[in-house]
Amino acid sequence: MEGYKHTELGWIPDDWDCLELSHITQKERPVSYGIVQTGLPVKDGIKCIRVLDIVNGKIDDDNLITTSHKISNAYKRTVLQDGDLVMALRGKIGELAKATKSHEGYNLTRGVALVAPKANYDSEYLKQQMSSPLFRDYLMGHLNGSALKELAINVIRKIKVPIPKSKSEQLKIADVLSTWDKSIETLTQLIAAKQQLKKGLMQQLLTGKKRLPGFKGKWEVKKIKQLGKIESGGTPDTKIVEYWDGQIDWITPTDITGLNGYRFIEHTQRKITNAGLKNSSATLIPANSVIICTRATIGDCAINLKPITTNQGFKTIIPKDVNYMFLYYKMLSIKDVMIERANGSTFLEISKTDFENLEVLVPPTESEQTVIGSFLEKLDEEIDLLKKQHESLKLQKQGLMQQLLTGKKRVKV
Repeated sequence: MEGYKHTELGWIPDDWDCLELSHITQKERPVSYGIVQTGLPVKDGIKCIRVLDIVNGKIDDDNLITTSHKISNAYKRTVLQDGDLVMALRGKIGELAKATKSHEGYNLTRGVALVAPKANYDSEYLKQQMSSPLFRDYLMGHLNGSALKELAINVIRKIKVPIPKSKSEQLKIADVLSTWDKSIETLTQLIAAKQQLKKGLMQQLLTGKKRLPGFKGKWEVKKIKQLGKIESGGTPDTKIVEYWDGQIDWITPTDITGLNGYRFIEHTQRKITNAGLKNSSATLIPANSVIICTRATIGDCAINLKPITTNQGFKTIIPKDVNYMFLYYKMLSIKDVMIERANGSTFLEISKTDFENLEVLVPPTESEQTVIGSFLEKLDEEIDLLKKQHESLKLQKQGLMQQLLTGKKRVKV
């Protein structure tokens, strides 16, 4: 390839280098972890960054711990300067943030590493490079520890990254990718705002504190068992192969958590046969029922779009004289109540009796229930659309990273 050279990282432009982080970072401030023991908090002490303080590519200043000047001075080389990068060594492994002028003088804890680029290397470019899928994959393949996975400092120091010799090109690449980051962050904030709006409206609309136009009349207190037929699930004998890998979808809590808040479920990871259904306590549930986790992730809900079965970790309400969409949101709104009623030594679970006798406020007419359910669903549809746009932007940025951070696509400087 003319104008390109082959390296252990693949083909890169002739005017790029392939360097270990140890060569990119300051000699007097090499890649290092922070304070091993910060001691008791000190009033007006030195603020210290932990793994949990690295949030969405930024340093969260809200709940930083402090240490004494004496302890911090013993770890001088990890005292932050403007433009330094900090990276999680454990927990949120590989998560990065860039220090700003406001963070100067802060220090790090044992679970966080300092990456301090030399003057001729741009920290934002390096942050983008260290956030790339290739870099992350390398990190995850070089973890130490069995119970507590952790990155070793020597591993980080030896990681090689492709980097333009020209700092101007580094800055331009970082600027392009940062523009995408800003768009992604804007959407993230918009999604959070919409979710907060929905939460507030649920508290108002599902309790009758706020009424939609055209409706009146006192809301009624009803038990869950008055809102429909309650079905429990079951598991066919796992030793009998004829019961499994059929055509009937069979829900487990993992299927519900995998929805990530989406309302509907149609397909499941595991399926059972007609024989498995007939020879177990599993029940075929009609479409548009409300399926609620009553074990493990208690209170998580979904609406099935087609007939489906569940394991015993669920109670399902087959609605009667109540709008299924309203019922779905109503059940979501009492998740905390269900968790409070749950008990068990091995795992928490709410019994069928306790579940059936939970009391909820319900509008006097199904038409009001329908309007409330539709109103909240519309909000969710708007959130779903924003999430799709968010995911699309992330994928587009990832593709751009693969081009720009390897020199396959060059920027004009």
